[in-house]
Amino acid sequence: MREGSAAAPHAAAPLLAAKKALRARILAARDALDATQRTEDARAIASRIAALPSFDGAVTVLATLPFGSEWDVRPLAQAALDRGKSIVLPRVDKAARMLVLHRVTDLDADVVAGFRGVPEPAPHTAAVRPDERGELYFVATGLPDGSHEFSRTLAEHDAAVRRYLVRYRQRNSGR
Repeated sequence: MREGSAAAPHAAAPLLAAKKALRARILAARDALDATQRTEDARAIASRIAALPSFDGAVTVLATLPFGSEWDVRPLAQAALDRGKSIVLPRVDKAARMLVLHRVTDLDADVVAGFRGVPEPAPHTAAVRPDERGELYFVATGLPDGSHEFSRTLAEHDAAVRRYLVRYRQRNSGR
């Protein structure tokens, strides 16, 4: 049933209120973190991701830039650029009410404050179509290391999803 449907508008209210309260607590805790520690943590996250074989093999990296106290993905994006990878970021298209992907080649020159102040590609950056990006699909591997598997075709992705589902069912069969 969709949120706000006439059949059960009050049944979802406690869940929505709990979700809103949890989100507020998490955001407050994140906002309270020391800025220096957040910067160090962002570098550590970027280092771990950049060391993954799937990152090393990626041609294109799709990311979002931080807003407020979100972890700063810029060190990871810069590492990708330094390795010759393409960086693709979403830009809000207000007229279409959707996100459009744009290629960024310089994190300083190609990024501006966009919709509601969220960092996004500048208007001069090139929009990219999904088929121009290279790797289009990814799925969790279901392995304990939290890794993901990237695929270039839908057939490869479907196979990766099947492998994930087998691992998922094996892991949860005893519950």
